[in-house]
Amino acid sequence: MRECPSSAKEVRPLFVGEKVPEGISVTDGEKRVSLEEVTGGNPFIVVFYRGGW
Repeated sequence: MRECPSSAKEVRPLFVGEKVPEGISVTDGEKRVSLEEVTGGNPFIVVFYRGGW
């Protein structure tokens, strides 16, 4: 599993067609799940919405 960057200078974007590194997420019920578990190995899109404030 890839570690979280320790500073903003270490953050690197994913490019079109690049695979998302495997990681562990936490559900709203505080269950730890992997992206593989959530997607069942199917292609998916992740959208980060900052909000409308």
